[in-house]
Amino acid sequence: MRKRLLQLSCMQRPMQMEYAASGAGARGRQGGDGMEYHKKADLKVECIASQEDLDFFGVTFDDILDRTPQGMHFLKKAKELCAMTQKVEWTNVAYTLNITMLPGSRVSFEFSECIADYIAGLKHSLVMADSETRGPIEDFIRTLEHSGEEDGRRLIAHFEQNVKDVKKEQETAKDENRH
Repeated sequence: MRKRLLQLSCMQRPMQMEYAASGAGARGRQGGDGMEYHKKADLKVECIASQEDLDFFGVTFDDILDRTPQGMHFLKKAKELCAMTQKVEWTNVAYTLNITMLPGSRVSFEFSECIADYIAGLKHSLVMADSETRGPIEDFIRTLEHSGEEDGRRLIAHFEQNVKDVKKEQETAKDENRH
């Protein structure tokens, strides 16, 4: 069951990023002909990028979807620029990313650490859940929906740490099987 929760968590939460906020090497253009940043909530910012912006970072849209090192670098920088331009202090808990194609070859990257968005992602994961996993995820969603902000963040942080631990166990087991 823990393995299925990990698999579903990885689908819902494609990555967990930890970083030091610095804009070194990144241009922080706003509006007009560059990346645009829009604060949507205290812990939710949208970054709209054009093909020119992706080219500037030397990344393709496929790099972002496939989570290649270049794609991950772009997402990390975009999240940092969102924080800097919109004065957001990320908690690095309950991270979600929504990617939306826009007209004119532009892409919206909505970075959020809002618990409601995290819950929505978990609900989307239920579509892929088998019967063994569905119950625990539904229980976790109900618990989060009835938790306050502080308790919800603590529960999510614990869940995400468990996911990391399971991933590490799986990698260790895989390495041991190779030898």
